[in-house]
Amino acid sequence: MRRPLAMLCLLMIASCAPVLKGPLDSASPEAAARTLDHGYGLLVAVLQPESTVTLIFSVKHASKETESLVRRISNAAANGLQAVQDLQILAPPINTTEQGLPLIEVSARNYITNTQGAALLLAGDSFETELLVTQQKACNYISALANTLAEADSNEKRSTMLKSLAAEFAAFDVEVLARLCICQSIAPERISSI
Repeated sequence: MRRPLAMLCLLMIASCAPVLKGPLDSASPEAAARTLDHGYGLLVAVLQPESTVTLIFSVKHASKETESLVRRISNAAANGLQAVQDLQILAPPINTTEQGLPLIEVSARNYITNTQGAALLLAGDSFETELLVTQQKACNYISALANTLAEADSNEKRSTMLKSLAAEFAAFDVEVLARLCICQSIAPERISSI
């Protein structure tokens, strides 16, 4: 019994990836500033489209509950985007225009965005589930990115805002997962009524 437990503990320790704990190294301020800029660039790059995701409701329809949840997520993304823009001039100032990603990564992300967008527009009965899956991924990523930036940024105001944004999107993540469970439990009833 002890051996499997020891193996499990070893596996857990070996599979843990390092995470940032504290502000970026001030011994190399230029590299730290670029890294911080890239992190904020990534955050802006995900908040911007998330803030306009509700435009899909002009051509597709979801349940009242799902639409309300997606609208709240979209509003929170717009507010987060505005907060980043308002606080970017504080010391150390940040530049959100660069993401620092290699061309292959940029191309892969664009491919994912394009295929997910097309899948949502072409989705029939699966639209609501597919929309919720994309929202869950976005909320999870925004929360993780905001948490990491909050640790990395030495500016207290931005760090506080980011912690709040991370908590808000972590809560949305849980809410979206719960909504996905509800939609999945309803789906068999819809199929049997056809």
